[in-house]
Amino acid sequence: CKKDDDKKSSYEVEYKVSISSGSLSTIVYTNNQGDQSTLTSIEGTSWSSGKITVPSNVQVVGFGANATSAADPNAKMTLQIIVDGEVKKENTSTGTVMSLTSTYQF
Repeated sequence: CKKDDDKKSSYEVEYKVSISSGSLSTIVYTNNQGDQSTLTSIEGTSWSSGKITVPSNVQVVGFGANATSAADPNAKMTLQIIVDGEVKKENTSTGTVMSLTSTYQF
């Protein structure tokens, strides 16, 4: 019998970012050990971490991305933090230089 206040042993987290045009330059996210991972030179206009199992002792996850779109002042970037299959945070930015950060506390 499971109680409502039983804590999960882990969470399934996925990070996603996409831009309508331009290029992603930097991505920073909380990895499966609760540490920060940084990626640069990202190919394409979208990136996904895939599903990452984060232990429950990690209380907060963060995700950030930077992108540029010199040719399109109306370019849009969308960033999502998905936990256990449900979008928990979604942020957008528009312009030639886009920067977003978001956190989610379990």
